[in-house]
Amino acid sequence: MYLKRLDIIGFKSFANKTAIKFSKGITAVVGPNGCGKTNILDALRWVLGEQRTSLLRGNKMEEIIFNGTSNVKPLGMAEATLTLVNNRGVLPTEYNEVQITRRLFRSGESEYLLNKIPCRLKDIAELFYDTGVGARSYSVIQQEMIDAVISDKAEERRFLFEEAAGITKYKQRKKAALRKLEATEGDFLRLKDIYSEVQTQVRSLKRQYKKAERYQEVADEIKHWELHLSSKRINEIEKEKREIKARLESLTDKISEKETTINSLSSRLETERNRQIDLEQELTKVNSQAFDFTEQAHSMENKISVLTEKRSNASTLCERNENDIKALQERAIILGEQTLETEELQKQQGTESIDLNENLKTAQETQAQADKNLLEVRSTKENENRQLLELESKLSSGKTEEVNLKEQENELSDLTIK
Repeated sequence: MYLKRLDIIGFKSFANKTAIKFSKGITAVVGPNGCGKTNILDALRWVLGEQRTSLLRGNKMEEIIFNGTSNVKPLGMAEATLTLVNNRGVLPTEYNEVQITRRLFRSGESEYLLNKIPCRLKDIAELFYDTGVGARSYSVIQQEMIDAVISDKAEERRFLFEEAAGITKYKQRKKAALRKLEATEGDFLRLKDIYSEVQTQVRSLKRQYKKAERYQEVADEIKHWELHLSSKRINEIEKEKREIKARLESLTDKISEKETTINSLSSRLETERNRQIDLEQELTKVNSQAFDFTEQAHSMENKISVLTEKRSNASTLCERNENDIKALQERAIILGEQTLETEELQKQQGTESIDLNENLKTAQETQAQADKNLLEVRSTKENENRQLLELESKLSSGKTEEVNLKEQENELSDLTIK
């Protein structure tokens, strides 16, 4: 078995697709520092399933994808394909050529193909067990691995001898078996827990089952008694039904009688309702008349108040006129007395004219003055008589108005009483 070909595209510095062919014998890659010689070794490790980024000289797996230059755009995928010739049947497969492909995308997704058929990383690792080929086998040796071989520590050299002795496959199977045993032991413990839980549930279900059996027995007994009671209740209901039917027939007859009575009462009620309507109409008319009379009474009361006020004014005027009349009568009396005195004085002067000749001139003057006074008194008396007549006329008219007011008041009183 030997390497035949390594195809690389997008891995680290290999932007373009690059094919490296390995012929029989020794193949050497020569070049200056930094030209990418170690990238070929990293590609071999990577395609064989290496997962540690530190051995690939990076911090994260996405760094192995070509990141681009000033002239070339970055790529979105890294791919490496290793072709092996299985001419001696070292690999456990029927193919003479075995092609292994690994791809990595910038999204973090990766693919493994075995002879262009998708597979798992585990399938590739199992394919190379005990063949010396693999990500951590002695077929790919770095400087650090040389240090481990010549080291004094046996633990660091052991994996190389185990790989050469062909026991790696069995150790891996042992580890897998131990992992399976641990998983099985965990599953067994889990089953024990589940079993104990199920046993608890079973015991609980048994108790519930017994309770259900007792419940069913009690329910059957209750159902039997319910049927018995229901039968008894049905008989009682039938008896009550017959009694109720008899009572219903009696009540039906009474209802028919009551309906007849109700019909007669309804006719009477209708008559009374008609009478009530007529009475309500009459009451409406009476109320309207009462309202009219009330309005007339209010009008009459207003008139009465006005007439009462007029009568009060007339009475006041009559009293004032009577007082004036009394004053005029008293003055007329006084004037009469003065007239009498004047006449007596004239008589005395007539009778004494003989004796008083020497005083004739004086007496004539006195008489003239007395005549003048008499004329004035008479004129004043005539004026007072005219005033007295006017007052008497006013008094008579006031009395007439008072009589009329009293008559109107009596009429209004009669209307109000009615």
